[in-house]
Amino acid sequence: MLHEADVLVIPEKDANRCRTVGVDPQSKAAFLVIEAKYWTKAVKLGTGREFLGLRRDSSAKAQAFVCTVAKSSAIALLAGSPGVEYDDGVLPALAGEQSLRSYVHRLLRDYRDRQ
Repeated sequence: MLHEADVLVIPEKDANRCRTVGVDPQSKAAFLVIEAKYWTKAVKLGTGREFLGLRRDSSAKAQAFVCTVAKSSAIALLAGSPGVEYDDGVLPALAGEQSLRSYVHRLLRDYRDRQ
């Protein structure tokens, strides 16, 4: 991938191949990509745009952007982009954390059930 992802979920066989051969995983192998910003300052519009660039370069089945706090312009951009999963307020023991956990749990359960 041209971009770096904070969390990348790929099938075990692809992960093992990447480790053995020493190569980066291919975007087409990705099941889930999560970009996470644990910042004390609000995520700005430009960071939201960078995530949309990551989305274009990735063919992952699911992609999400999560952060601790975001400016309304960044939230509006993500909310207005079809197929974008996003959450702000993702901090331990807050609603954003539970929302992210539920989203990832549902995706992984559905993936497992299709195998």
